[in-house]
Amino acid sequence: SLVAELVLGLAIALLLSRVGRGRPIITALLAIPAMVSPVMAAMAWRMMFGVKFGAINNLGLQLGLIDVYFDWFGSTALAIMSVVLVEMWHNTPFMMLVLLAGIQSIPQELYDAARADGATAWQRFWSITLPLLKFTMVVGVMIRLIDLTKLFGLIFVLTYGGPGSSTETVAFTTYLVGFKDFRMSYAAALSYVIVGGVLVLTLLFLWVQARQAATTFSQ
Repeated sequence: SLVAELVLGLAIALLLSRVGRGRPIITALLAIPAMVSPVMAAMAWRMMFGVKFGAINNLGLQLGLIDVYFDWFGSTALAIMSVVLVEMWHNTPFMMLVLLAGIQSIPQELYDAARADGATAWQRFWSITLPLLKFTMVVGVMIRLIDLTKLFGLIFVLTYGGPGSSTETVAFTTYLVGFKDFRMSYAAALSYVIVGGVLVLTLLFLWVQARQAATTFSQ
């Protein structure tokens, strides 16, 4: 989901950067999913994924894409795919906003000079946009990695870790162990794993920031 969010967020941000009038309105509309809480997003998608009364199954039947009601959480692969889809819908707007801010901070004079030299759109993207957007992409990925480390609400509402334990995360497993099996010592150990993961990612994020600041200062 993180890779898909990065690619889609970058693509949408590049498209928005080319929009003139109406960009704030379009950006605000595209950012609506990121403003919804994970639990509310999971509840809405849970109803849409419903077997008999879900919008996805009924739309697929009407369009002739499927011929029977489909259980989107009936197998491991489909359940993981469904969770990834919801996660992409919910958090791609965040990545889009971060990357759009990075794109808008790139001086327009660089693109004008590249056009004057005859550079194509792909060459401008590869030689100007991508290198100057690298730090912004790292920031977005690090923030999302920290967020995904403690993913819980989406799993709790959408699949409850099923089928079996195929969609369990570390945070959700900690909940099951502590509040369902009442193995509090094991749950406490798992919580330290989450804290350790977040700490490592945070330190890595701070190191990347410090390195970028040193590079900018030296230039």
